[in-house]
Amino acid sequence: MNQTIVFVPGHMCDERLFSYQIKFFENKYNIITADLTKRDTVHQSALDILKNAPKSFILVGLSMGGIVAMEIARIAQERIAKLVLIGTNPYADKPDVISIRKSLIKKVEEGDLFEVISQQYIPKYFTHKPEDKKLKELCLNMALKLGSEVFIHQSRALISRPCQMSTLKSLKCKTLIIYGREDIICPLSLHLDMKKFLINSELEILANTGHLSVLENPLVANSSIYRFLI
Repeated sequence: MNQTIVFVPGHMCDERLFSYQIKFFENKYNIITADLTKRDTVHQSALDILKNAPKSFILVGLSMGGIVAMEIARIAQERIAKLVLIGTNPYADKPDVISIRKSLIKKVEEGDLFEVISQQYIPKYFTHKPEDKKLKELCLNMALKLGSEVFIHQSRALISRPCQMSTLKSLKCKTLIIYGREDIICPLSLHLDMKKFLINSELEILANTGHLSVLENPLVANSSIYRFLI
């Protein structure tokens, strides 16, 4: 019987974030893509995922998906066969970030989702290579399809999330940390901190790659994940 990979997408992303990984792994593993669209807390999203996941599974989370993955690990680390954390942040939001998120929530409530996503988020996702234009269009499409209500739910969940460093210190499962060298949303220091506290982990740094590494550099990302899983 095949193992199951649970992919947990980032903020305002859907299953298309992992389209290259799903295509690569779907003949080797059962695939589940988590739904982060309905809850106002990371904890509730984690519980939802656990309800729909098998007893044991491989967990892959990017950005907000990594934050939710760490909460899943806090609740039920015994169910995680292996963990992959990509471009993510183990800490709680800082006060200045909370203020920014609240102002963006207000803008979205006033109908400015397109402006918020296109101006505040997408310019930080990639390394600005010419071919990134299609990826930016995809990210905008994902966000607009999810809509304002999901943006508000997810932003509130990020604001209220806990620090997970104590979780990482106690985590025993084998963990792969992937960092895009040009990621300006979740910098290298965060990934070095995770590597320091995860006793059974390895860190893979992808050159010429930004925050959404699985889209921007899928061949290398897939290779890294595959080597880790076999």
